[in-house]
Amino acid sequence: MPYAWQCGILGAGEISMIVFIAIPSSGIVKDGKLTDEFLAMFALCQRTYPKITFIAPMIQDYAVLRFMPNVSATWEEWGHHCRNLIEVSDEVWVLKYPGWETSTGVTAEITHAQEFAIPVLYINPTQPNFV
Repeated sequence: MPYAWQCGILGAGEISMIVFIAIPSSGIVKDGKLTDEFLAMFALCQRTYPKITFIAPMIQDYAVLRFMPNVSATWEEWGHHCRNLIEVSDEVWVLKYPGWETSTGVTAEITHAQEFAIPVLYINPTQPNFV
C-alpha cells in the first residue's frame, strides 16, 4: 500500500498530482500556533486546484503536538515522515517565507527531492496571485 494512502493523505476522487509544501516554521508560526495567513493560503491552494493533493506536514505537526507535550516540531522529530511524503510527491513547492534559505527542514527537503529527481518550485507567497 502506498505510504500516502497509509497516512490518509490521498482521498477518494480524481487526483492529478501530489504537491509537498516545504515551508520554514519561522515564517508561519507565532506563539506556538500556525498563522491564520498560512492556513488561509493553504485553503486557497486547495480550492484553486481541487485535483491537486497538497501535503503540508507543518499543519499536521502542529495539530498533533497539542496532544504530545514531550514532542517538538523539529526536523529531528519529523524528518523521516517528511522524506517519506516527498518520495510519493510529484512536486515540492518551497514557500519562500522568511528563513526558508537557512531552515534545516526546508533545505533537507529540497535536497531529498533533488535526490529523487522530484521537481522543486520556489514560490513567493507574498506576491499577489501566487496561487
